[in-house]
Amino acid sequence: MTIRPGDSALATRLRKEIRGDVLFDADSAVLGETSQDAIEAIASTVTDSSLRIIVVCHSSSDGSVATRQSLSEQRADSLAAALEDVLRRPRGSITRIGKGDSDPLPGIDQSTAEGRALNRRCEVFIQFP
Repeated sequence: MTIRPGDSALATRLRKEIRGDVLFDADSAVLGETSQDAIEAIASTVTDSSLRIIVVCHSSSDGSVATRQSLSEQRADSLAAALEDVLRRPRGSITRIGKGDSDPLPGIDQSTAEGRALNRRCEVFIQFP
């Protein structure tokens, strides 16, 4: 199933956005040392272990299309696995989506380093009953 941020399927969900550089070093899908605070903050909003969680990671427009897509998928997997660990949920219980650079933030200039940095992000959607 493909879910795009902004779809009505996500309208009833809490959205948390985290800048990519808070979680990952450049060109890496390994969570950095500074990522734990962001992960704990997200986990603290999950009050029920049955809540559906979707992790969507994006990349900037740097590098090849295949590299950007693969990196965003790997980052989504790393972040979801870390959340599963903190929340003591089974592996694969959090949906993972890598978007590459296919869904940039509106109005952000991807030709600048600042714009590309803003589009390197992960979003976590938590559905509440």
